[in-house]
Amino acid sequence: MGGEEGCSKRNSRLGTTAGALGVRPASHLAPHKAPRVRELIEGAGCRLVFLPPYSFDLNPIKPAWAKLKALLRGAGARTVDALNAALATLVDAITATDAAGFFRHCSYLS
Repeated sequence: MGGEEGCSKRNSRLGTTAGALGVRPASHLAPHKAPRVRELIEGAGCRLVFLPPYSFDLNPIKPAWAKLKALLRGAGARTVDALNAALATLVDAITATDAAGFFRHCSYLS
């Protein structure tokens, strides 16, 4: 359900979920760009703000998977059982410090 049809079902919720700042974030999904959506949101006294487009380089899960894949290659697991055993121990090699670094690298932390 999207566009005009979806708007009629969501009219009552568009303004009430905008939060304290009166901003309603939206993705670049086509129904979110329907003129009626902007009209309803702005009519409720809110501002429609589109999220930035997806960027592979700004996704912190990517460096986490890269590290895990490198560790798995180093472990040399070549069977399903060996892979499961390696994953069980190697996933702990990604530390909270690593995670903070992934978010920092993607500009989510300074």
